[in-house]
Amino acid sequence: MALDYEVPEDKRALYWLGDQLIEWRNPIMILVILVTGLFAYWTFQLRLVTSFGDLVPQSHEFVKIHNKYSGTFGGANNIVVMYTVKEGTIFTKEHLTNIFKMTEGMDTVYGVNHNQIESIGHRTVRHLKVAAGGTLRAEPVMLRAPQGQDEVDEIRRIVHNAENVYGLIVSLDDKAALIRANFIEGRLDYQRIFEEINNKVLAEGGEDILSLLLEATDEDGATLSKRHIRDEVMTLMFAGHDTTTSTVAFLFHELARNPGLADDPSFDLGQAIDETLRLYPPAWIGPRRSIEPFAFAGMRLPGGVPVNYCSWASHRLPDVWPDPDAFRSERFAPGNRERIAKGAYVPFGGGSRMCIGMRFGLAEVGVIAAAILERFRLELAPDYRLVTRQMPTIGPKHGMPMVPRAAKGGPVVAEPALAA
Repeated sequence: MALDYEVPEDKRALYWLGDQLIEWRNPIMILVILVTGLFAYWTFQLRLVTSFGDLVPQSHEFVKIHNKYSGTFGGANNIVVMYTVKEGTIFTKEHLTNIFKMTEGMDTVYGVNHNQIESIGHRTVRHLKVAAGGTLRAEPVMLRAPQGQDEVDEIRRIVHNAENVYGLIVSLDDKAALIRANFIEGRLDYQRIFEEINNKVLAEGGEDILSLLLEATDEDGATLSKRHIRDEVMTLMFAGHDTTTSTVAFLFHELARNPGLADDPSFDLGQAIDETLRLYPPAWIGPRRSIEPFAFAGMRLPGGVPVNYCSWASHRLPDVWPDPDAFRSERFAPGNRERIAKGAYVPFGGGSRMCIGMRFGLAEVGVIAAAILERFRLELAPDYRLVTRQMPTIGPKHGMPMVPRAAKGGPVVAEPALAA
């Protein structure tokens, strides 16, 4: 398009470009927005990774030597896993098999230097053996997972006599073994490496709850998603902390209101805990969803709708629990427990959705309560009145100040009052 106004000859092209931008401003604006959006999308795809080598002065002579020989002797990118046992030693068929499998898993992790893995279960850790004719031969400490006790004993003998193993990658008390691996600098992908170590090494052969969740599958054979596993672990942590402390507090509140009960020869701590859970169910309300239409208390409810049950209310129904507000642990004595109607006592829910932390929680409360009762009797602080907070779980709204006294009616053990 020709310019219809006078412009300096040396700036004619610049003025022409300005006119074009103004004339075609709408298409150009759309193009700019699209390009900006594309670059914005690419920005979120960027992942910044810094290797350890980038953090040290590359011009330093020590670093130059390190860089020169790191490919041969290993760099700074080491990961060490320690396998420990609480009882006995690692020299059992089960433990040595776990170490061997974990080492195999480490050898398959992305970016690992296969020649720089140290473990009694790896081919690079060897011992000297005298062969026929008096010649020396270096052989791996473990060629395979032990098949019997004789192989376990032989591995123990080799480790105890190998100066490059005993005290370095196997502890002197035989309770721990290291799996040390070096990773190639140019193949560092931290997220992938740690995920593979979690899946291939740390989860190998475990019987803890996290290992069981990692290995669990649904009805179609698919493993649980990471979010599902995280939710289950968070549920266990939640169920084993807040609910436990509340139950312990309520238990000692009721024992303090019934002085002498804990010193009665017929006192049963398990029954007292059960009665505490009746009066103060930690998860006092539970969400469910109806499967089919049903009638309840004269009301007709459709299927597929949210339905909540309240154990705080159902545990205090007078036609089910005589004198429902009283603390009577004998309700759960043998002979009485069997007469409790099905579904009347549900501190942990019921059916397939019963609380996964039930046994853990009961054991935890029992251990804590028994340890306290062995030494103390807790009395409520003067003028204390219980106010219950009802949130996701129930608990004393203002805490529970108590005065600890020595068991069997002794003098005050500690002042000031402690909060249970």
